Amino acid sequence: VDLRAVAERMRVLRRGVASAWREGLARVGSLGLPPESGSSEPAFLRFPVLAPSRQHREAAVAALAGAGFQYVRSYPEPLGGVPAFAARRVERARTPGADELAARVVALPCHAGVGGADIERAVRVL
Repeated sequence: VDLRAVAERMRVLRRGVASAWREGLARVGSLGLPPESGSSEPAFLRFPVLAPSRQHREAAVAALAGAGFQYVRSYPEPLGGVPAFAARRVERARTPGADELAARVVALPCHAGVGGADIERAVRVL
């Protein structure tokens, strides 16, 4: 089995889905899109977007679910808030940036099952 070829096909596919998300979501002015990187190629397991607030994120997640999109909160809270990680933290410092990011991020799927029609439907909902 040529695992390198399979991995490359998956990377190209995910990059294409992420590109479609970027193009479609550019019309949704309330969401922050990740910057394009000229020096590296992200894996795009998910396409992260940033809602203006936790309330906007929750409304977006509810709207996507209502449209039949399965959404997984990939980042429900910063790592310091996850009990298994919190116990291992060296420092107990506050992490306001991580807290804000976790409250606002929406991670959209980039797998092979996401097609153009799915993205258009999600963009209309958002």
